Amino acid sequence: SFAERHYPMKVYIASYFNTRDRIVPMAHAIRDQGHTITASWLETANDDNSRPRWREYALRDMDEILASDLLIVDTFDVTPRGGREVELGLAIAWGLYVWGVGPKRNVFHELVDPWFETWEEALTDLGNMDENTTG
Repeated sequence: SFAERHYPMKVYIASYFNTRDRIVPMAHAIRDQGHTITASWLETANDDNSRPRWREYALRDMDEILASDLLIVDTFDVTPRGGREVELGLAIAWGLYVWGVGPKRNVFHELVDPWFETWEEALTDLGNMDENTTG
């Protein structure tokens, strides 16, 4: 199974930057399960979010996504920027394992399986994927 080949996993969380305070506890819960969080945007202070730095951040995020086993996209909040959707598209195109959490907001979200209504459900399923998982 996927879990057997990739446990523990390197996990990238894609979300609207302004939701960082809500997402960080989810990242900690994933880390507590033995996985690695590759999304440095959750831990670093991007206080300088000015447009000249966007390219740098985009390239960093692309490298982190490519280094991941699993991308989890959080769609609870509406975003005016759309970065998480680009990240999701990259993960799908690169063949990463992809999960969704929150409401499905566009046609590409239908390509994501599994999709969870809550983080609690996603964290439970992720916690059940351990080195003893079979099938």
